Amino acid sequence: MQAIVGIGAILLGVLQMYIGYRSFKKFKLTANAGSSAFSAYGLWYGFIIGVIFAIIGVATLTGSL
Repeated sequence: MQAIVGIGAILLGVLQMYIGYRSFKKFKLTANAGSSAFSAYGLWYGFIIGVIFAIIGVATLTGSL
């Protein structure tokens, strides 16, 4: 059960990081002076959440959590 939770958390983290990266690339092309600064914060926080999920998944797999 611990392995399933760990692998699931890693997959969710990688998916979140990929979606954040893809959204950032699209935002970089379409952003202009009228774009809100909070949009960029939201993209980076989404990427950070992905990193946190991946770390939790690795910690779960190694038994550290």
